[in-house]
Amino acid sequence: MNNKGNVIHINHTTFGGPGRVANTIYDALEKEGYINYFVTVRGNNSDKRVIYLNKTHYWISRILSKIFNKLSTSPVKIEPEVYCFPKHEEILKKVGTNKIDIIILYWYKNTVSIRDIKKLVELTSAKVFVYLMDEGPITGGCHYYGNCHNYISGCGNCPSLFFGKINKGITYLNVKKDRDVFEQINAKVIAPTTLSRIASDESYKLANLEKEKLLIPLSNNYTKVKSKKEYRRFLNLDKDGLFLFFGASKMNEPRKGMKYLVESLKILYTKLHKEELEKITLLIAGNSGFDFNTLNFKIVNLGYLDYTSLINTYHASDLFISPSIIDMGPMMVNESIKCGLPVVCFNVGVSNDIVINDKTGFRVETENIEAMADAILKFIRLSTQERDEMSINCEKLGEEILSVSSFNRKIKEIFGTI
Repeated sequence: MNNKGNVIHINHTTFGGPGRVANTIYDALEKEGYINYFVTVRGNNSDKRVIYLNKTHYWISRILSKIFNKLSTSPVKIEPEVYCFPKHEEILKKVGTNKIDIIILYWYKNTVSIRDIKKLVELTSAKVFVYLMDEGPITGGCHYYGNCHNYISGCGNCPSLFFGKINKGITYLNVKKDRDVFEQINAKVIAPTTLSRIASDESYKLANLEKEKLLIPLSNNYTKVKSKKEYRRFLNLDKDGLFLFFGASKMNEPRKGMKYLVESLKILYTKLHKEELEKITLLIAGNSGFDFNTLNFKIVNLGYLDYTSLINTYHASDLFISPSIIDMGPMMVNESIKCGLPVVCFNVGVSNDIVINDKTGFRVETENIEAMADAILKFIRLSTQERDEMSINCEKLGEEILSVSSFNRKIKEIFGTI
């Protein structure tokens, strides 16, 4: 296959949620004929072309950012970039001046500076794409802005720093320098959801940039290869039960909304008949840090799941519940739909694009615990045939808009001629 161009993916790590996204896009572009390089400071990807930057410099930058985190005067913690060591020469030395056509920025703060990006473009004429892994590229220092809308006016007066008294503080300066460079180099934004596309239009930093919506691709590894009963047998689960699955890597993070889920499940419990209760089991994945002992349901704690076990659990389950109240994804919603697993969730992140009421699951008003309880109850009381049809709808939608082939068709248009 002819080389369609050289792409460098800049992300601070090769693992975790951010690493999973960057790796997935790397693999998709590799299949399409692009030559890819992963520029990072942490992780280990032996099957990829990885360029490791100076780790000491990275940690010095992170520590400076974390000082601001400790100085936060509100429950919302921010880590604005204070200083980032120059890295463009290090990158060019390892990749080559004539070998960069496309630069994709994921979580790039403290890894490379905005000045590095500008220098790389000047020296290579590369096209730059800002991938909205979260809301960090929209703001001057926080990954999720929650109820704060300062990003619309360009940050400053940050409520997390010194009670919002500083008008042109570090968040303002970060937004201004990023906006200036992004506009000078004609960067483009790739938004993985409709809601992030709207937020990037509102953002002072990104408002004037060209934007495209393109959902994160998922490989064929999520395709069902066995029956649900076989997956359950593999996980030692009752083949005839009804399994409600949820989880997160850090379930005690407030934005993951586990407290809302617990309250919803308590309401659900009061509405279920005895026969319904007997067949329901909650599957919980992740490093809990959250107390589910107040629930009267049967519970199976799966702990941290590796990639294969996670996919097997999707296929063994009947419903995935996502209580996140602030999220760009979460990725588990994308993965559930690709696996043919219906979803009940709040109206955040990717749900607006792929959780379609009565078709692929149920999406309810954010933080409305009564509505979430009713949505779960509605799913439980569907007939077996109706649940099977919903699962088929998920598989079809997943193939239509979450597959590698659909991603590559769109990305070629976005990249244009190289």
